Order: sequence, then structure tokens, then C-alpha cells
Amino acid sequence: MANKSKKNKDYQARKNRGNKPANIFKKPDGNEPPSAFNVNLDLNKDKFKNMKLLTIAVVIAMVFFVAARMWASHQATKYDVSVQPYLTDAIPAISSWNKDKIKSLIVPEVLNNIPESDFETMLASYRKLGDFRSMQTPEFEAVNSMTTDAGDKFMLVTYKTEVSYRNGPAELSLVLKQTPDGYQIYHLNIDAKVLSE
Repeated sequence: MANKSKKNKDYQARKNRGNKPANIFKKPDGNEPPSAFNVNLDLNKDKFKNMKLLTIAVVIAMVFFVAARMWASHQATKYDVSVQPYLTDAIPAISSWNKDKIKSLIVPEVLNNIPESDFETMLASYRKLGDFRSMQTPEFEAVNSMTTDAGDKFMLVTYKTEVSYRNGPAELSLVLKQTPDGYQIYHLNIDAKVLSE
């Protein structure tokens, strides 16, 4: 009977081993490597983390963009009230190509740094545009705070507009210095096809 019981135990042990095939992927230390399922989970976690970071970055960029647009709109509203009436008078005066009229509009310290010969050359070029016809509403571009060598602060406001002359259209870009009495021209640039011919 003892031999029969032993044989049954051996048979049962072999049977149990037969139901559990050896794991050929087991590491020498006995630990099983991560399954493909676990690896995919890790990859999906990293992908989700990267997408989350990208979404946050996009949201932050959009917030900054909207804030910048709102700030620019606020600045435009603030300066339009005083700058546009000034330019409505100043641009036709500039477009008369009269030296004395133009000089009266320019910031004195800027005018003092322009040689008379250069001023005459500039006027001779601009006169190619011909007579002033009409202008579009000037549009706000930028505002900058500046400081003089003496430490005094002042504001520079940039506006652009399209102007129609007898010999063709031109784009005027004007940088205005804000003064206690209003504005003066700090920089003027006129871009037109006729000036390059």
C-alpha cells in the first residue's frame, strides 16, 4: 500500500508540472521581465504626459496672445483720440513738400541733427509723389517709453497710413514724440513705388 501511495504522489506531481509549462523568458535571478502589455502602458503614460504638457503650452501661448491683443487695443484707443486729429492736419502739411511747414512739425533736437543738404535732397525725392489727394485713417502700431541722456522720459507713438498722391499711392510711417502740447514728428518714412523709379 505504501508503494502505491508513493506512486500516486509521484504521478500527481508530474501531472501538476505538466499543467505549468516552464517560463523560458524568466531571468536568471528568477524575476520575470515586464510583459508587452506593461510596456505599452508605460508608453501610453509618456504619450499622455507629453500631450498634456503640449496642451498646457498651447493654452499659455493663447492667453499671452489674447492679452497682447487686448493691451494693443487699449493702447490704440488711448492714443487714437489725440493722434488721429493731429495726423489729419500734419500729413497734408507734410505733403505740401514745403520746407518750413515740415520743419515746424519735427522735433527740434532731431531737426538739428539733419544737415540742410540732406533735408533738401529728401524733399526733392518726396516731391516726385506730386500733390496730396487723400488719406486713409491712420492706424496705431506701437508705443515705446524712451529716456534722454539727462534721464527724462518721453513716449514715442508709431502710426501708419496709406496716402494717395497724384503720381501714385504711398505708405507713411510716422513716429511721434508726445509733448505737453501734443505731438511732434520724431521719425518719418515714406514708401512708394514712384520714389524708387
